[in-house]
Amino acid sequence: MISGYAQNGLTETAISLFKEMTKTEFTPNAVTFTTILSACAQLGSLSFGKWVHQLIKSKNLEPNIYVSTTLVDMYAKCGNISEAWQLLDS
Repeated sequence: MISGYAQNGLTETAISLFKEMTKTEFTPNAVTFTTILSACAQLGSLSFGKWVHQLIKSKNLEPNIYVSTTLVDMYAKCGNISEAWQLLDS
């Protein structure tokens, strides 16, 4: 559902649904993280994108290449080039 909302331009609805998901026992998967980080990039929502990044770290999830690339993209599109470079270097 989150992906469907995001792909149809309803990025704020996708983010809202993601927030609700994080209040449950369900852990988002790589596809969900990629989708929500792309939504953050589209909206320019750096603060929420950082929160999602911290959520990934707090769950001890190792980002795959898609999540990692989307993190770099989100930071760059939201204007945090230094964090984007730091992720590329790691």
